[in-house]
Amino acid sequence: MDERTHARYMSDIAYFLSKMEAEPNSGYFIPIALAYNKLEKYDETIAMCKTAVERFPSNCAAKTFLAEAYVYKGFFDQARDLLFDVTAEDDNNYKALKLLGIICKEKGDNTEALKYLTGAFIRSPEDEEVRNMIDELGGTLNPVEIYDERMKRQSQNAADSEEDEELKTYLGIIAAAAVMLTINLGKHYPNPLTAFRYAVFQVASIITTTGYATADYN
Repeated sequence: MDERTHARYMSDIAYFLSKMEAEPNSGYFIPIALAYNKLEKYDETIAMCKTAVERFPSNCAAKTFLAEAYVYKGFFDQARDLLFDVTAEDDNNYKALKLLGIICKEKGDNTEALKYLTGAFIRSPEDEEVRNMIDELGGTLNPVEIYDERMKRQSQNAADSEEDEELKTYLGIIAAAAVMLTINLGKHYPNPLTAFRYAVFQVASIITTTGYATADYN
């Protein structure tokens, strides 16, 4: 690492540490952990990310940076447990798959190493280190299979995004209808909360075709 890059990472650490002191519950530990790992300050990463994992137990970034530091310190078992948690939460996490591949490679399990490294390559084909490790292990990268897998994952991500948009639209319709009906019922109920409660019930009943009613809305 050249001096300019080293100085930039050191500057990032100082800057984000000061920000984190002011906002201890923020996510500023992420760029700090990144810089520590780039500078091979793995003990510092471990200390910071262990605290972050305790504070944010579902944060995949904290677990991934912690696992990366464990891997390069040779603590493979601790790293593997964290990475399994990460991939169970997000199987598209390229870094987690790459680290699992490195662990398996170091343990001599080349079959599992190739499985994880190929998965990492599919998600991030620009990583030359992953490609080189696959070549070193005698693996082959079938362009057709990789393309098909990437297209399949992109299609699934698009479908998930579309489902999210449909849900947002559905909830938006319910909210808009409830507001309009609340305004209309305000003439009949002096308490706005009562009008809102009846409005939400009627809208939910009609839009879900449940059929329940508290009044003859015809």
